[in-house]
Amino acid sequence: MNDIVFKVGRLSRQAGEEGAERRNAEKKLEELETKLERSENENESLRQKLDKLTKERDSIALELKQLSTDVS
Repeated sequence: MNDIVFKVGRLSRQAGEEGAERRNAEKKLEELETKLERSENENESLRQKLDKLTKERDSIALELKQLSTDVS
């Protein structure tokens, strides 16, 4: 009888530990997913800024080319 009580107690502790590990893993996964989403949003924002700067550069280069042609 004591052996059964011991085994039940051990299994109960083991189940509790595994449940805690699962909750910790789920929390870590949620944190990583949030971090990934923030990084993706930041990357998209940076791509948009790069596109805008590239268009501005191209416009200035074209304007410079036209001015250079006018001077010649």
